[in-house]
Amino acid sequence: MRAAFAKQTLRKMAGACLVVVCITATLHAHSEPEDRPPRVFVVKPPAARNLPPAARNLPPRWSWVHWWEANRDRFLLAASQSARQPASDKVLNQLRAEAGAAIAPYLDDKDENIRAAAALTLGRIGHAGSRQALQKLSETDEDALVKQSALAAIGLLDGKESETYLTTRQMTDADVEGPATLAAMSLLKQPSKETLGQLVKMLDHRTRSTKTNRKPPEYEAFAALTLQGRLDKANVTALRRALANSDNDMVAGEAMLVLARVQDGPSLKTIATLATADHNTRSVAAWRALVAELKRENQFQSGQTTMLPPRDPTQPRKPQSRKVTFGLSEIRMARLRATAALALGYYDDRRATQVLVNVLREKPTQHNALPRGFAIMALAQQRKPEALPALIKVFEDNANPDSPIRGYAALALGLYARPIKTPQGTQNQPGYDKLLKRLAQTLADPRQTPEVRSACAVGLGLAGHTASLEHLVAAGKQLKSGDHVIGGYVLLARGLLGDRNLVEPVKNFLAATSRVRDSTGVLARRAAVLSLGLIESDEAVPALMATWEDDYHVNREALFALSLCDAQGVGRPVIDALVGKKDPGAEEFLIRLLGELLVTERPQRLSAFLAFSNYTVRNEARLPFNTMANEFLFKFLVPLFERQWL
Repeated sequence: MRAAFAKQTLRKMAGACLVVVCITATLHAHSEPEDRPPRVFVVKPPAARNLPPAARNLPPRWSWVHWWEANRDRFLLAASQSARQPASDKVLNQLRAEAGAAIAPYLDDKDENIRAAAALTLGRIGHAGSRQALQKLSETDEDALVKQSALAAIGLLDGKESETYLTTRQMTDADVEGPATLAAMSLLKQPSKETLGQLVKMLDHRTRSTKTNRKPPEYEAFAALTLQGRLDKANVTALRRALANSDNDMVAGEAMLVLARVQDGPSLKTIATLATADHNTRSVAAWRALVAELKRENQFQSGQTTMLPPRDPTQPRKPQSRKVTFGLSEIRMARLRATAALALGYYDDRRATQVLVNVLREKPTQHNALPRGFAIMALAQQRKPEALPALIKVFEDNANPDSPIRGYAALALGLYARPIKTPQGTQNQPGYDKLLKRLAQTLADPRQTPEVRSACAVGLGLAGHTASLEHLVAAGKQLKSGDHVIGGYVLLARGLLGDRNLVEPVKNFLAATSRVRDSTGVLARRAAVLSLGLIESDEAVPALMATWEDDYHVNREALFALSLCDAQGVGRPVIDALVGKKDPGAEEFLIRLLGELLVTERPQRLSAFLAFSNYTVRNEARLPFNTMANEFLFKFLVPLFERQWL
């Protein structure tokens, strides 16, 4: 796998020249007086990437932070929608056409990172005129990441032309093209019945007369993902068979999630069985395969087997070896259970709720933290009153104050307290005020861990009640000098609640934490920067631009925040800088900025790779596309695990 998209490019950016752009309108170009004086912003290419020396205050384990990063898009969109009038489609489409014309030449750039960024951006902004060039790039480029980006862009462009090209491509097993083509197909909005039929055949074990006909599990997993939201009777039947008969836990997991999204009744019992890991799991081939693998690991440790693969009699004898990672089977079992818990969250069924509560009530062990955490978020999705006592009990678990699932519970309580939309109007959840009080008290308690207190802040923001602003402001004033992560997420929570008085506090916070270069500083400043994208303030734009000389991931978040605050006025000067090559060395940065500003859909379609998915499953074929959806999660947070992410 290649390195991060811009890791090499940004090293070259460090010495690049400054670009001065004049922006006559920033946040509300369509509504500002014509005589408003122009503003001048200094756009500085990001400095070289600063990796954290340690994960201080963020345990190297799966936590609520990972769930938030994977699922945040839909919450941020809701928060940024308000009374402001968005830029007209006519204005945006004109900018997209100009941006596409400026970016297209970079498909031939000598730097593979720039080619990849250009390809993906052209898809994100919907530049259909580049379709043929993207197709050629996906066929002839020597870099795997460029091919993957070009194929993803073709999927994002959508339409019959994209579908025909993707379905007629030769999907070879020897390289990235097969899984990448299927990933691109999953981005199509309305694939034809013929295309869906091809995917069904890929899943249906009855069509395989021999093992040689079977595609790698990555193919089946992507095939299941592409069927999401496009299910007829034949598709459902194929997914049920894949769930029961596939011996690969990755495939079974994808099948579960797709079936659960349509609340497939016959699959509920199987999914519940996997979530609880009861005696009926033997009916699922993927679970049986994991049990057999665990048995072989135990036999190897006791010296009862050599764990060598079977020798191919057609090949000459040669030394054989097999890499054995002890405990991997138990980890994969836990992740399959977590996927099942996640799937149960889609069911509006009391049986599913009871199973999730049972998972949550399990005694904590080394391997059930993830299933319990995902069960919490599934219960938050269901929002059933009967689950609330169990959520509160976990949140206030004094026996395990450092438990990672307490952070999940804080988010779940905030989501539960959100107002309910009914035909008669918006109504408050019964007892919501008591939940907000619990979150506020824990946020203000210095005896609690930074992980839990930060989650409480985000939970208050997600709840959507502006009365919580008082508690958030007070908590921010009482923080100690080292409470960077808590402070950043407090600002983000205020942004989620639409606090218009954020600009100065965020600027002061960024200045105060500028020297904190470990993981806590990156998390804190990203959260603070993101808060500016959620409020209606003209002053947010220059404040966001000022962060571009900060850490790599912080300035990337600034680009995302600009797109949320509807800063369309930034687009044209960036296009001019790209066309005029006024910024040698920062082309990739500017291309990505245009991709964020002018993306055709929000939440972006790429987020489908992560939203309500089990992002903890290590699928190497899917990893590049997960990274396209959220680079920070897979190029910063997950690498903190080092060798623990198996």
